[in-house]
Amino acid sequence: MEIEDKLLIGLLEKIINYSRIDPELGFYYTKEQAGIIRNMKLEIFPNDHKPPHFHVKSNDKSIDAKFLLASGKFLSGTISSRDERAIEEFYSNPQVKKRLFELWEKFHGAE
Repeated sequence: MEIEDKLLIGLLEKIINYSRIDPELGFYYTKEQAGIIRNMKLEIFPNDHKPPHFHVKSNDKSIDAKFLLASGKFLSGTISSRDERAIEEFYSNPQVKKRLFELWEKFHGAE
């Protein structure tokens, strides 16, 4: 890969907030936002690993956590217990749960 290509990819990654580079495949893929609660975004990433899960991130980067898709329970990362409870309550909404499962299945197939 030419140095100009590497610089361009780095610049594009900074400009496009919802993109990532797959180092093996060498192209951009897009994560999808499944919902927002307070200052937290719930996201599903393509090319992500099992167990099925969703990411929760805040704009100020103080929250970066993962929750199990099957139960909505905290898996790992950084989040306050207050925000963790808010995510679990938000997850209990059938529409939110349905959206999360639809996105996971879109990228990874049905479990």
